[in-house]
Amino acid sequence: ALSVASFCNEISKFSFVDGYCTANTLPGTGVFDLNSHSGVHRSGDDKDEGNTIYYETSIDEHFLDLLQIRLIAGRNFSPALASDKQGILINQLACSLLGFDSPAAAINQKVYMGGVNFDVLGVVRDFNYHSLKSPVYPFIINYDPTHKYARFFAFRFNNVEALDAKIKAVEKVYYRFFSEDIFSSFILRDAYYMQYNNDVIFQRVTLLFSVLAIFIACLGLFGISLLEISSRTKEAGMRKSLGATGSSIASLFVISNLKLIGISLLISMPVAYLTMNKWLQGFPVKIELGWWFYAVPSLLVPLIALSAICMNMVRIASTDPVKSLRYE
Repeated sequence: ALSVASFCNEISKFSFVDGYCTANTLPGTGVFDLNSHSGVHRSGDDKDEGNTIYYETSIDEHFLDLLQIRLIAGRNFSPALASDKQGILINQLACSLLGFDSPAAAINQKVYMGGVNFDVLGVVRDFNYHSLKSPVYPFIINYDPTHKYARFFAFRFNNVEALDAKIKAVEKVYYRFFSEDIFSSFILRDAYYMQYNNDVIFQRVTLLFSVLAIFIACLGLFGISLLEISSRTKEAGMRKSLGATGSSIASLFVISNLKLIGISLLISMPVAYLTMNKWLQGFPVKIELGWWFYAVPSLLVPLIALSAICMNMVRIASTDPVKSLRYE
């Protein structure tokens, strides 16, 4: 424990270090699983919440500040108070499941866990310990002032310049205090992002094939409009010779193409709605698909399609009617 405290104090002297903490687990790492408990309940409450699993970790007093986890009631752990060893922090979900009316009502109340009664010192805002694909857990946080259960050191650097050199400097100090251990480091932000690696790949593949599908669809519309113009060239010439304007003739072709686009939207929008909703079911916390998710593509698709055939529209509208009537 003394080596841990000395090591942290030594690292904090570096000008590039803004803060540090020790913890049994860290959010997003997925390296060490969280401890879990059942049978947790308020002391004096006969009801044993045996069906609810509460997740638990141990931290020092710097953990909340370093990871910017906000207290909404009560206080953080304090090394000046020996009684805090029997204290815990809980999150909002645990506060609700334990039957407290509000976070403030939970403060200084006792909670029974693992054969021991703990004092609730504070309530923290709910946060995701793993990815957003995992639900928010009912969380209990123990105080570990002697770093007995610490498995991680976490340091916050004030900038990311020369990051490798900074990590090397930390490693050098580490081996001074823990010469028999192996130093291993990672960027916590990257550990979080790795949880979404499959989603990033899915996004890129979907974007690639979406662009490819739009391009192929535009080629198809261009070909259809070219075929339609070729088959109705004489019709356009006759309309012009009878006094029709170029814009009115072009509008005829635009309307016929818009009908095809409208039919495709009627087919694709329900499919898109069902697909998106099914994908979102994998996230406990998810957005609502508002009407604009469908309105915007419904406006953009016709514009993209019309831009693909506008050259043909301009050509048929500006063609000399005499040439059109002679067209075979």
